[in-house]
Amino acid sequence: MLACFESKSEDTKLAAAFALGHIAVGNMGAFLPLLLQQEGSSKRQYLLLAALKDMVVVFAHLQLDFLPHLPAVLPVLLQQCKSEEESVRTIVAECLGVLTTMLPDHIVPVLLQLSEDEADKLSRRMIGNALRCSLSRSTSSPAALQAVAATMHRFLPLLQDSDLDVKRAALLMVNTAVHHNLGTVEEHLGTVVIPALIETLQIKLERTVDLGPFKHRVCKNIYCVHRL
Repeated sequence: MLACFESKSEDTKLAAAFALGHIAVGNMGAFLPLLLQQEGSSKRQYLLLAALKDMVVVFAHLQLDFLPHLPAVLPVLLQQCKSEEESVRTIVAECLGVLTTMLPDHIVPVLLQLSEDEADKLSRRMIGNALRCSLSRSTSSPAALQAVAATMHRFLPLLQDSDLDVKRAALLMVNTAVHHNLGTVEEHLGTVVIPALIETLQIKLERTVDLGPFKHRVCKNIYCVHRL
């Protein structure tokens, strides 16, 4: 399977990661250290994280106890959430989102801590995506939804973040909550969410296009969250 990571076919690489993640569930002692390796090319790291994500998803679907493995997995995820590669951060967000459905008392405090680090915009982007993943899953337990709902007021300041990508991730998180688990944000709609949406509609992006002999200024408004 590891040899398949070097295949020229992307489908073969992803199939190998999928297989490795599912196999790991049957023998965590042998396979988990392999999935947590931090060596090799960036593409290999991405595939190992993809395998890790598939493993976590199986644990969630089968309602297996993941807590004994969390001390080994969580530090690796937190390290990778600062990756410059968006694809890596997306995988990390999916992992943390699924883990939130299983272990909310352990994961939600970690996400809260990351959200308060104003210098780490990459992690803040990841938080919105992680919560979006958690809120969209049918396997989210009542305890997980309750934990997210109880702390949602501390995540909603991401809607006012100075980084547009963080703001966008937070808006998508709210959009998912409204469509799948309204109770997690319902009490904040009138006071926080709707004012943030109105403010977002006023954002105007502007860029200058160099056309050689002259420059052209292009402006557009953001309407990415009108589906709410």
